[in-house]
Amino acid sequence: MEFYAVELQQAAVGYGAKTVVRDISLKVRKGEVLALIGPNGGGKSTILKSIAGQIRVLGGRIAVAGKDPTKADPGEMAKVMAQVMTGRIHPEQMTGFDVAALGRYPHTGRMGLLSPEDQRITQEALALLEAEELSEVFFEEMSDGQKQRILLARAICQEPEVLVLDEPTSYLDIRYKILLTKLLRKLARERGMTILLSLHEPEIVPYAADRVLCVKGDVIFGEGTPEELLTEEFIGKLYDLSPEDMEKSWISGMLLQRKAPTAKESVEKPF
Repeated sequence: MEFYAVELQQAAVGYGAKTVVRDISLKVRKGEVLALIGPNGGGKSTILKSIAGQIRVLGGRIAVAGKDPTKADPGEMAKVMAQVMTGRIHPEQMTGFDVAALGRYPHTGRMGLLSPEDQRITQEALALLEAEELSEVFFEEMSDGQKQRILLARAICQEPEVLVLDEPTSYLDIRYKILLTKLLRKLARERGMTILLSLHEPEIVPYAADRVLCVKGDVIFGEGTPEELLTEEFIGKLYDLSPEDMEKSWISGMLLQRKAPTAKESVEKPF
């Protein structure tokens, strides 16, 4: 029997009594990168929050590393899953290093003291995001893009099996979007990390993900590989774009006519 890092069985997600997305059945393997795309308000963030254990499913089942994220011990789940969501944190008098190092606390003792190894892992995570120069900068003094890189470093510091990212490219300029795309592929390939992320840029998906989950209305609109789904016809339907809109869109000419790269190609030669 195959083990899946993340599994949803006929799950319904939402808030209170309101269902946002229903009938979600999904299996994500170890080391796989899954991108969620679709119109604003379609339910991408709600799905990720449910997987992250922030909200309970309204029906069906969600399992992360075989456990219900809302019922498992939070400390144990923090060793398995890390997340960067869209909500902002406001730590006072904490440097970039301090915030990134918060990702090590699931692995420290009760005192939360960082060992030399914890400090090394933190520095390594900052280096992966090219954020070493932010180590001594107070978090509240950083730009939004700099904060995002620190939060991503914090998540990597946790050394999770599963990484959940809601709009991780928000606030990042093109250089760091490319860097992040390469890094996610590297983490999946070399560390076997399972990564789920939502994106507003369909043109990035072939370089970031092995599979795509498309969310629209209250249902899963499509699921498959980037090659299968990132066509002009499908993207037009997903985002309610007319053929004329697609013809004028820079997206059409940039990526949808191109063959999606393999995971190896996207790491070695992104964009």
